[in-house]
Amino acid sequence: MSKQLSLNEYEPLEWASNAAALARHYTARGEFTRAKNHLAASWTMLEKRKGEDDEDESVAKCTAGIARALGAYALALLQRSEAHFDEELRTREAEAEAASAADAADEVIDEEEENSDFPSLDVPPELQDIPDRLATNFDEARDIFLMGKKYQFCSGQEPTLGSHSIRPEVSA
Repeated sequence: MSKQLSLNEYEPLEWASNAAALARHYTARGEFTRAKNHLAASWTMLEKRKGEDDEDESVAKCTAGIARALGAYALALLQRSEAHFDEELRTREAEAEAASAADAADEVIDEEEENSDFPSLDVPPELQDIPDRLATNFDEARDIFLMGKKYQFCSGQEPTLGSHSIRPEVSA
């Protein structure tokens, strides 16, 4: 995909959809930095295409697909954070007198640099700030949740938590 970018031989919507599909794959494998890079690149490419033709149904469909991928990414990151936290608690309880377990903040998921997959694509700062590390406290988990919620609403699907609907706040 980066070769397509460097050669400028791509169709923006197809490229964005393919990047989002790869992001879903990387999310499933727990490669959150690489998934984040693909999602940010996908959204950036979509924004470029939106400037050309906002009324196209394929743009809306692609937007919804990428937004769903971002929502799924946030959910997977939160679930992985919870599982890591639970495992860490079990380890600490079992080894209370032994050396303390490694801190979750020190866990390295990926060794990649920011947006190393697509260096020629100018990704906006708000997309570069998408979390890609496991949450170690409530504030980090909240940031991941709010990011996922934001993009889930962009997809046109109403997000749920279990059987409860999560609706946006309506300001008067």
